[in-house]
Amino acid sequence: MVSLRQILFMMTAGMVVSCSRDGIMSDTPVRLVSPDKVVSLCSDTTFQGIFPEVLQCSCIQVVNDSVIVLQDQTSEINPYHFKAYSADSFDYIGPLVSRGRGPGEMLSPYMAGNDPEGKCLCLQDNAVGKAYIVDVMQSVESRKASVVHNIDLPSGIADWLPLPGSKQFVLKQEKGEFVFQTLGNNGYIYHTFHPYRDIDGERCMTHLSSILTNNRMTGEVAEAMVFLPQLNMFDSGTGRMSSVAVDAGYRKWKALLSKMINEDTREYYTGIESSPDYIFAAYKGLPLKKKREPGIGTSIHIFDWDGNFIYDIKVTEDIGDMAFDNRTKYLYCVDVPGCKIVRYSLDALL
Repeated sequence: MVSLRQILFMMTAGMVVSCSRDGIMSDTPVRLVSPDKVVSLCSDTTFQGIFPEVLQCSCIQVVNDSVIVLQDQTSEINPYHFKAYSADSFDYIGPLVSRGRGPGEMLSPYMAGNDPEGKCLCLQDNAVGKAYIVDVMQSVESRKASVVHNIDLPSGIADWLPLPGSKQFVLKQEKGEFVFQTLGNNGYIYHTFHPYRDIDGERCMTHLSSILTNNRMTGEVAEAMVFLPQLNMFDSGTGRMSSVAVDAGYRKWKALLSKMINEDTREYYTGIESSPDYIFAAYKGLPLKKKREPGIGTSIHIFDWDGNFIYDIKVTEDIGDMAFDNRTKYLYCVDVPGCKIVRYSLDALL
């Protein structure tokens, strides 16, 4: 029989847990951080960023410290999803991965994180429930996707990243809740993360929008949230979660979930990339209705993998997707309005 004292204790404990969740992540305190340094940076004027073979670039990735791969929009005259260029001379190497369902073709692939070996292009194709590790140079030579690893994704996968040791990191819906999992190639579940416990994943799918990047050396994963000023980190090896916020607006997560996304909703992070030492995240912090206004610019936030906010870099371009060349310390970015590629030299900062 439960005594009155026990009932009061359980009620009080429940109230403490409820009140302690000041951020959207369950059982994870949020650390409000400020940048160590705020600097302004101009794009590299010696870099022309002209890739005439690409009609409309949406994503970019640096592969094997030697090749820049751009994702293009396919059409009747352009059947290839990707175009490859030398990271040194920027000469055109060739196209790879044509659109289709036949051998060596893919329906709607998109770039997914960093290859743990650092040598290949990682792709996810939700239309067919598969992920691929692709050898870029062999694919260019054969004009077909040269797949090093072909991975069947479990049902309900929304996002996927490769991890060291042939493991995977996935985002999926499970019983109406969004969860992250560390998986083995045989489907074995090493860890399940519940960052959004008690939140209806179906109803709040858009509110929980985020972009992921992985540390190819350690297996850590960073999640930048689109509609909250928050960066969440997951240690795929230990199952530990942590979170930092760059604005006190992270505490307004209940108000965010209580209404539909509209023109007055603030958009925060728009792009993310990482190296073994740093996380790079493109930040806006503005209502969606201001996205179309010219000259807004972007902040590029640089964190280390402990969540320390090292730099807030102010740039005039409207930055979307990003790729970091760890060899030269150039950060390549898609300037969204014209789908132009720009780059910033971070060598003096890092």
